[in-house]
Amino acid sequence: MKRRRMALKKDPQMRIPMSLARPLMCVLIAGIISASPTGAFAAVDKANVFTVLDVSVDATAENAAAARELAHAQGHERAYRRLIHRLVPIGRYGDVPKLSAEAVASLVSNFEVDEEKTSTIRYLGKLKFRFKRRAVTDFLRDAGIPYAVTRSKPLLVLPVYRSAGVYQLWDNPNPWRAAWAALPLADGLAPMKHPAGNLADVNDISAEQAVTGDIDRLRAIATRYGAAGVVLALAVPSRDRATRRPRIEVTVTRFADVGQDRSMVRGFAAKPEQTMAELIDFAARTMSSQIEEDWKSDNLLRFGQEAELLAVAPIDGLPDWVALARRLADVDFVRKSALVALTRKQATIRLGFLGDEEQLALALAQKDVQLVRGPNNWVLRLSKSKTKQPEQDAMPTKPEQSKAPR
Repeated sequence: MKRRRMALKKDPQMRIPMSLARPLMCVLIAGIISASPTGAFAAVDKANVFTVLDVSVDATAENAAAARELAHAQGHERAYRRLIHRLVPIGRYGDVPKLSAEAVASLVSNFEVDEEKTSTIRYLGKLKFRFKRRAVTDFLRDAGIPYAVTRSKPLLVLPVYRSAGVYQLWDNPNPWRAAWAALPLADGLAPMKHPAGNLADVNDISAEQAVTGDIDRLRAIATRYGAAGVVLALAVPSRDRATRRPRIEVTVTRFADVGQDRSMVRGFAAKPEQTMAELIDFAARTMSSQIEEDWKSDNLLRFGQEAELLAVAPIDGLPDWVALARRLADVDFVRKSALVALTRKQATIRLGFLGDEEQLALALAQKDVQLVRGPNNWVLRLSKSKTKQPEQDAMPTKPEQSKAPR
């Protein structure tokens, strides 16, 4: 497997204290700062993207052994289809080449049986599949299929329902919140959390504060749920004047990390005999899927577009540098890197990457690395925690365009 190593370039400005020189060279030789997606530190989170859980199978055959074999083959196909739907934009599903059972099996690293029940002729089970990352991405790239592999940090969904001119969030009933809560667990690259609707939630934020985009209140509830930000989903039901059928207008606004703040508005009209409750459920499923598709679109790997930038990274000694290098190695957009200079307090790095700076910043933010434009150059800022952002970094400054309409 080809590995790209970060080059230690000769530079007259380079200053490496003797106290750092020996451990730094050990780090370099060990390949810790490999910036390839196949580097030593790309395993943990990447494995999640290419692991498909809870694959249900149910097969019947002439005997138990045949039923098990049939079910396992069924599981391979279902897991493969779910992985393709996770990585590939919905509009390109039909362009993915059809694979034989043997070809699908060749993409699988291994699978496990989490649950199983057998009889003399039937097999039921839940399986877990781990796919070979390199094999899958090479297959898609060779086939000319666009794909994304960057997983978003979780976002918290706040479903606000406007009824008779009154905004409802924690009120019961709130059919809009119930519809979002009933959605299946996220299986894609943009996972979402759903609030419990308990007293702590009520104390954190009201429906009106959510609709007006109160950043402090949004930050408070997002932080408590361990989310990187909030998806405000505002639904306004009505009746079509001509047909008297149910209608609903939905505005979804994302308040989250760099590059993600946006709003989208969509109207839904009921089909004949479709109730408002059914329309609400359909709207929630559709908007949830749209959020997923927008994330994939924002994070498609653009192999035909490559660029470079020079960035400085404030660090507090070698441990910070190693932590930063590990996170850079886990970002697919980063294709190569070179250490230009290193001191106790600062590293200067040249990054080669796919796409543009906005895409790169968005991908880095998912690994708790901020990329911002400084007065003279680009700056990489390392968050001390990979599991929880500092409160001031969890949400952006309130943008004017992020207010949802009343």
